Amino acid sequence: MGIGGAGFAYLAKAGYDKKLSDLNALVGPYEKDPTGKIYLQTNYDSYKTSFDEVKTLKTAAETKIMIGLGVAGVAALVETYLFIKKPKEKKISLRPISDGVQLTIKF
Repeated sequence: MGIGGAGFAYLAKAGYDKKLSDLNALVGPYEKDPTGKIYLQTNYDSYKTSFDEVKTLKTAAETKIMIGLGVAGVAALVETYLFIKKPKEKKISLRPISDGVQLTIKF
């Protein structure tokens, strides 16, 4: 479970990084003035759309990363605890005796 949580967090981060690199590749060829503003309105509109997608994805990715790492951390703690302190085996058994059946419960 811990490995799954960490994998989930890694995939969320990788998806965000890919979308961010796509945005940076999209912005590269645009003609900009010295202040960094984009000249053409159509280029700005496509940049704005991509930027809004990346911003939304960043928020979602951060949430998924925190959930994944939280699950991985809790699972690691529980697995460590169970490894150190192995639970005792509980056993219920029926044994025949001379005048009937004996029920034994072991804790």
